[in-house]
Amino acid sequence: MPMLHEGDAGMQMMTRIRLSSFFANYPTRNYHRGQILLHPEDSVDKIIYMQSGRVRQYQISDDGNDVVVNVFRETTLFPISSILTKADNNYFFEASDDIKVRIAPIEDLRSFFNNNPDIVYDLLLLAHESIESILRRMSYAMSSSAYNRLLYELVNECLHTKKSNDTKQYNLKIHEYELAEQTGLSRETTNRVLKKMKQKGFVSVSRKFITVKNYMLLKNELGNHI
Repeated sequence: MPMLHEGDAGMQMMTRIRLSSFFANYPTRNYHRGQILLHPEDSVDKIIYMQSGRVRQYQISDDGNDVVVNVFRETTLFPISSILTKADNNYFFEASDDIKVRIAPIEDLRSFFNNNPDIVYDLLLLAHESIESILRRMSYAMSSSAYNRLLYELVNECLHTKKSNDTKQYNLKIHEYELAEQTGLSRETTNRVLKKMKQKGFVSVSRKFITVKNYMLLKNELGNHI
């Protein structure tokens, strides 16, 4: 469920504040990088609210590779579909780094929504954005080159990250291997494509960050290759 900073087409600020206030009634829980919050086939009776960090949602393919379908960040909640259905979970939800979350019983959240029906529309917008993001990733994965797939993923990461300064520079707290998993590319291919992007002056890579030097240039490059 991405949080878009350009135009903020997702949940309105007041809805975010009200949700944050609701989850403040439950204690903060800490999870370390690599810890699994939910396993496939788990019966879901709680909803997790992200305070900080990243959680990836994925399945394991028949050949043993992780297939990442979504990434959750600050102020998002999951699995939102469990509010509407009692179906078992089909995915792994794993902390991509050290995270802080609050966890509420699903029935408490349903009661909150019943008492605040105006929030539901904003949540539907958020769910729509999440579905659109997944569909776009699938579209690039099925029909685009490795270069385009990595371009899309970097542009998408920028949309969920605050600017480093006023020059449209973004420091993305993501590693090469995570980009490889999110795009379905091998690490070798990801490394090769990033080198090409570095040669073009689009990005730089350090141990802590992948820095997008100018978001608009990267976005225009993606547009030129669609």
